[in-house]
Amino acid sequence: IAGKTMMTTNDMPIIMPKSFDTLGIFPYQINPHFISGKISGHNGESREERLEEFLIANPNETIYALPEGTWLEINNDECKICGLVDEIYKFEYKKDIQTLKIGDKFKI
Repeated sequence: IAGKTMMTTNDMPIIMPKSFDTLGIFPYQINPHFISGKISGHNGESREERLEEFLIANPNETIYALPEGTWLEINNDECKICGLVDEIYKFEYKKDIQTLKIGDKFKI
């Protein structure tokens, strides 16, 4: 709920929420619990495909996909990538997926 909206969550609500508004602490979309690639035995879309479809409908958005065990540490206007795995992913419309390493920092 710290991201811009809950529009890229993987968790479907049991009932429709009043809105997908969040606290807006981080000014970009967050895709938590990100799993890369097709899941064996699952005939649906990959997370990458879903996020790319979201960007077609919302081309001005940026999505940070956080695998399980990763988080973003925000201090004023700086964000540090933290976690127990090696990397997170940044999705932008019509751009290659960018890999960001644990320990990397960027301005928000």
